[in-house]
Formats: sequence, C-alpha cells, structure tokens
Amino acid sequence: MSKKKKKVNTPKPPKPSRVENGIYGLLLFALSAIPVCITEMLDIGEDKWFLIRTVGPLLAVSLAIHCLTKHLKLPRLDPLAVCSIGWIGVMLLSMIDAHNLGVSLVVLTRQIGLLGFFFVVRYFVLQRSDTLTMNILYVLVFMVFLTAVYGVFQHFGYDYIDWEINDEVPIDRGVSFMGHATFAASLLIMFLPIAFCLALSIPSKMIRIGLFAACLTMLYHLSFSGARVATVALFLSAGIGICVWIFTKLRDSEAENIRSIRRTALVALVICAVMGSGFAYHAWQLKGSDLFGLTEGGMAQRIYAWDTANRMFQANPFNGVGVGHYEIISPEYWNVVESSRFVQFQRMLYQPHNDYLEAAAEMGILGVMCLLALVTFALTQSFALITKYKLLAIGMFTGILASCIDSFFIFSWQTAEPGLYFWTLLGIVSGLYARAQEEVVDG
Repeated sequence: MSKKKKKVNTPKPPKPSRVENGIYGLLLFALSAIPVCITEMLDIGEDKWFLIRTVGPLLAVSLAIHCLTKHLKLPRLDPLAVCSIGWIGVMLLSMIDAHNLGVSLVVLTRQIGLLGFFFVVRYFVLQRSDTLTMNILYVLVFMVFLTAVYGVFQHFGYDYIDWEINDEVPIDRGVSFMGHATFAASLLIMFLPIAFCLALSIPSKMIRIGLFAACLTMLYHLSFSGARVATVALFLSAGIGICVWIFTKLRDSEAENIRSIRRTALVALVICAVMGSGFAYHAWQLKGSDLFGLTEGGMAQRIYAWDTANRMFQANPFNGVGVGHYEIISPEYWNVVESSRFVQFQRMLYQPHNDYLEAAAEMGILGVMCLLALVTFALTQSFALITKYKLLAIGMFTGILASCIDSFFIFSWQTAEPGLYFWTLLGIVSGLYARAQEEVVDG
C-alpha cells in the first residue's frame, strides 16, 4: 500500500488590526512625503529632519502602546537591531563630556527618529506577510525614481524650487529634492540594485517594464550628477553582487548548467566593467578633475579633514569629543596648513566627509566599532537572506554595500533622505532575517 503524503499546512499570517493598518498607512505616507517635503517654515535642511524626528518616534510609540495593550508578543532582537540600539547608547555616552549638549541633542534626536522608522518597518516585515514588505520596497523604489525624474527635469532647465545657488554643485546636475546632486546620487546607488533585481524577479510584465524604466532613469540621472565616488561605489558593488549571484547559482545548480552560468556571469561582469568605466570617466570629466583629485581643492581639503579627525580620535580615544562636535572642536586640531587655508579662503569643512572617521572622532573607539558592527551585520544578514529571497536579497546586499563604500567619502547617512531610506532598508533586512530565524525555530 502506498502511504499518503501528509499535507503541511503553513499558518497564514495574522491579519493586521485597524490600529496596525493605520500605523502602516501612515508609515507608507511618511516614506512618500518626507523626501519631497520642502518648506520655508523651517531652516534649510531641517524641514525633513523635523518630520523624521516627530513622525518616527510617534509611529514607534503608537505601535509599542498597541502591542502592550493587546499583550502581543514583542519580536526577539537580531544582531542588527541590537547594534541599532547600541548606536544610540554610544551617542549618549559621548555626550558625558561634550562642550555643547544642544548640538549633541540635535544629532541624537535625528537618530532616534531614524530608529523609530527602523523598528516600525521591522515590526511589519516580521508579520510574515510578503505583501507588507513588498509595499514598503515599492514605495522606496518609486520615490527614488521620482527623485531621478525631477533631477532629469532640472538637468534640462526645469526647476520649481527656489534653491540657494551653489557654484560647486549647479542645479543642472540634478540636485532633485535635496539641493545637492551628491546626496541624490547616494540615494540612487542604494536603490538602483534593488530596483534592477526586483525587475528580474517579479512575474508581472507591466511591473517589470516599469522597474526597468526606473533603473534607466536612475542611471541617466547618475550619469550627469558628477558624483564620482557614488558612481564607482555602484559599479564596484554591482560587480561584487554579480560574483555573489555566480556563487549561489553554481552552488545550487546541476553540473550541466555550470557552463551556461559561467558564460552569463562573464558577460554580466564585462557589461558592468564597461558601463562602470564609462560612467566613471564621464563623472571625472564633469568635475574637470585628475584621476585622484590631487589638483582639486576639495579633495585636498578632505584629506586634511581626515587628518584632523584622526588627531581628534587619538586625543580622545575612548568616547570622543561628543556626537555632533566635529564642527565645533576641529579647529583646535588643525595643523598649520589647515589654519592658513581658513585664513585665506574663510572656508572649512563642517564634517570630515567620512562617516567612519567622524564616528571615531566624535564617539571614540566605541563609536567606530559600533558603526562597523552595524554595517557588518547589515551586509552579513542581507547575504544570509540570499538562500531564501534570491535576487531580492542580492539587490539589498548590493545597495547596502554601495552605500557603505560611498560613506567613506561623504556623510550621506547624516542627510535626511539617504539616512531615512538607509535605516528603512536596514529595518527590512533586520525583519526578514529575524523572520527567517523564527521560521527555523518553529520548524
């Protein structure tokens, strides 16, 4: 007698309550509205941060109260979530001997707002509903696409925002909704890989066509942005992402398919290398710079700023000079060249244009170790998701890697739009990883 196979009934995810639906709707609305919010009612650059500071904690507190009143089981923390909380703790520790607590509180409240979005997104991803997760991703990709579209309009002379004139970064390079083409590029390189991988994996032809069109628009915006490091970071990360794809395909494929996989991978790597070289060459041409930017004043100033940050770290190795204090304290650590440059040009860098060195200078060894742990877990957890989520996980891994490389030369994570979307992406990775771990435990 043949044995009957037992049907495995996978439990359906619980339907969200009205409160959860309301919070989820507000989350999607906030992720859509904040990047395009530009108002003269607040100081320049603070309009979006005001919303992040208020909406993020409001959503997180509302969700926490709902969970407590309904006696819902709070999800366990994964390493990425632990590091996110630790990042706040390190900031608080650095404020003990800070010269100006008000300056530190500005940065701290920004991060608390970002962390609010992180945990709210993580909660909804953990609900085991792919629809909730994909809706968030679609909103993020669409808004980045909209950013690129407006950047293209600006490139052709159509702009409807009264920006301050910036000689170094003219509007026709696509400053979009953030007033700076470099930060627009930081957003593009984070979500271009995700949009591309979604386009390859989504079954709907209409959505695939839309995603491919979005990718082309983002690439076109990047091509005239003049963002050299972002361009290199994107194509370098794309090459690594292709290598990861090769590894997973070879591991899971049968012997007869290996040759075709290798052939496809070689073609993909060649295309990536050729496109990357062309885009990088064009970016360098737009800047009128030599290969390493040695003849460019901006690059020299960056190197001096890194040297200053290094001296600040060596003088305050444990908890730094205080979060947000680089601008205030850095003149005390200038060398003769930096002092003379300031006297001559009346210009200084308010940040060292390197998120890792800035963390070391402002928060000491604990700060830079926590930041490195954060990005390491973001990369390793997104990599671990490849087994289950395939191309989507490769896209998230590549986007996060591109952003991590970009942050060696810019402070995009401290800018409203890239910072908000980076932490939202981390919330998705954290939620998917914790969900996968729970599914393993549940058998």
